[in-house]
Amino acid sequence: MARRVRSARCVALLSTSLASVGSLQAGSLPAFATQPASTPTTPGVVNIGPSSESRTRPALPDATTVSKGLPVSMTAATADQEKRYWAIERARASAEKNLQRLVHDHFQNGNKLVRQAGYAKIRQYTDSSLFPLMVSILRHEERDVQEVLLDHFAEQRTDDADAMLAWLTIFDKNSWIAKESQLRLLSRNAAWKKAEKKTGTPKGLSAPEAVTSVVLAGLSNKEDATIRLAGSVARSMKLYEIIPALIQAQLGQVGPAAGGGGPSISSGTGSGYRVDDGSGIAWILIGRQVAYVADLTPVVASNAVAFDPQLDVVIEGVVIRVIDAVVYAYRIEIHNQLLGLAGDAAGRPLDALGWDQAKWQRWWKDDMQPRLAARGSADEP
Repeated sequence: MARRVRSARCVALLSTSLASVGSLQAGSLPAFATQPASTPTTPGVVNIGPSSESRTRPALPDATTVSKGLPVSMTAATADQEKRYWAIERARASAEKNLQRLVHDHFQNGNKLVRQAGYAKIRQYTDSSLFPLMVSILRHEERDVQEVLLDHFAEQRTDDADAMLAWLTIFDKNSWIAKESQLRLLSRNAAWKKAEKKTGTPKGLSAPEAVTSVVLAGLSNKEDATIRLAGSVARSMKLYEIIPALIQAQLGQVGPAAGGGGPSISSGTGSGYRVDDGSGIAWILIGRQVAYVADLTPVVASNAVAFDPQLDVVIEGVVIRVIDAVVYAYRIEIHNQLLGLAGDAAGRPLDALGWDQAKWQRWWKDDMQPRLAARGSADEP
């Protein structure tokens, strides 16, 4: 039953995940601060692991109701939430100071033994809510420290740590960190594939939802480089549930639609009417100029007469007025990744679908979606 529920959630991932990951944008780290710790507390290290409820500071009543330092209408539960909020903030501030002290004490000199002691201390931080903080503090150190940090994430074998590797692969601007993170993420992907054989999880549906959410956020990003990296991760990890997002990403709008002053709906009675003000965002003329005599003035003199012609030019041809325009980008790399991933899922080439979004969506709805649902229930008794 657990596998059936998971598969149904994966099949419907496009409609649900895009709304849930709207807050995960490029340049911001994953919000692991709202997740509980998944490993036991390590002596000497602050493990916070709050819930989303405790990480959100509760709203307080109006200040006019405050009495004896607390609002009169504040319940015991709300007061407890407020206390937990500030306890978590103090713990995070303490962890930040400890990490900065670790950098100062162990990574400011080249002593090998001192640095190795620092490596051991990095591995003591197992609380996923501290992963973004660790990245922001240690990312500017030497590569040996960065390698230890990335290895530490891979060794955790948790969804949050894997999502952190996925975020660094797709969004980090340091190409070396992105490449090394992807290598470790692919290694973890191999572990998922082994696990799916043991548990009977449907092929292509074994990636943690935290990872697929990061990939979806990358595909919905505005930067082409980020979209390409997200597509590469989806292809290399065979994330079949990401196919609908790849369908949307292969054809992207470069900029907002530009409109001229052409026909527009005017405020009037009834159902409305259109008024053309004659303007446009561009004019294209295909024609030729023909000279003709527009006027002829006679000049009379003694025993003589002459004519003074006035020439003018007339244009014959076609004038095209561009009223509105929308520019789309054909992302060839994403299209090729879509063809490869969808072809693997379908077991046959899908080149005939081309760039037709409607055909791709019909194929996903009528062919692939039922197939994934069938895979999810195939092993059920």
